[in-house]
Amino acid sequence: MNENIIPLHTFSNDDFVHILRIEDAEEFYFESFHRHDFYQILLFDNIAENGQIFIDTKQFPILEERVYIILPGQIHSMRPANKKGWGISLSKDFFFSTSTPKLQRAPFVPMSSSLNSTVMQAISGLVQLIVNEYRNKNRYQLMDIYLKAFFFQVCPFMVINESKNVNDLRILQLLDLIEQHYVEHKDCAFYADCLSVSKKRVNELTKTSVGKTVKQLLQERLVSEIKREIMFGQCSLKEISYQLGFNEPSYFTRFFKKHTCLTPEEYKSSKT
Repeated sequence: MNENIIPLHTFSNDDFVHILRIEDAEEFYFESFHRHDFYQILLFDNIAENGQIFIDTKQFPILEERVYIILPGQIHSMRPANKKGWGISLSKDFFFSTSTPKLQRAPFVPMSSSLNSTVMQAISGLVQLIVNEYRNKNRYQLMDIYLKAFFFQVCPFMVINESKNVNDLRILQLLDLIEQHYVEHKDCAFYADCLSVSKKRVNELTKTSVGKTVKQLLQERLVSEIKREIMFGQCSLKEISYQLGFNEPSYFTRFFKKHTCLTPEEYKSSKT
């Protein structure tokens, strides 16, 4: 195993949900920096000690009556000591089946929600139903109903950076394709072919929905990954550049500086 690679926690092909108490989890599950290939909901119900949850390049205070949704690929870590609550992990397919379009539109942004007491009471009841079903028969259809109700309650309170409404399923498919292929496919033509539309049409769709071209979305995702690797990975800048598909480290440096006004070395120094 390459020790320079940030650990990736995965779901088996048969799993669609996994639930645990945060205080009962082994340390490696939360404490060391890692990423998932699934979605994870964190809901805290008792905190004896203030703390932070690190998600990519940002820190968020861990507070009671707050929901955090961690997206696939986001590097994160927290100290679970003296914190109680639920960790609910969902496969990608199950998340898209049960969540709302608003949540599905934000693939690159950490999401958090501060709930009022009325909503928290409803959420607590739904979580208990979800946990009871998980521990017993774990029926897909019933879990689907409970999770849809959960997201319906939580969604209005979620803090998400979104620009415009996305009602076209093709945009959601495109965002998922970018997440899967942004390293090896940096050209709009690949994504247009996957969606069976022209390059002009796919750019029209993205401009209308999220205010950006496909190229801008790809560049945004790539910059985000470079920042993650610089901050949390153990690879050299040269290794990062090759891992992310840059043929020359000099082009890697120019690309990053163009989008951040800093060279990779300057960005690394600013975070240490």
